Amino acid sequence: MQEVTAALSNLIVSALLLLAGPTVLMLLVRRFVPYLGEQLWRIYCDVLMWSIRAPFRLVRFLINEVTARNRR
Repeated sequence: MQEVTAALSNLIVSALLLLAGPTVLMLLVRRFVPYLGEQLWRIYCDVLMWSIRAPFRLVRFLINEVTARNRR
């Protein structure tokens, strides 16, 4: 059980570090190069939102495909 919790905590820490690096970089660019940084920040936020929504949309699409085949 300890291995599972250690693996899960390592996964969470890795995901947070993976998000923290680009976020800090984008905030620095946004601060020191406002024109370019603002556009990059918007693109970065759009990519983050897409990456959060994509798995749920994929699951919904797959469920719709499976249920549509069962109805035929």
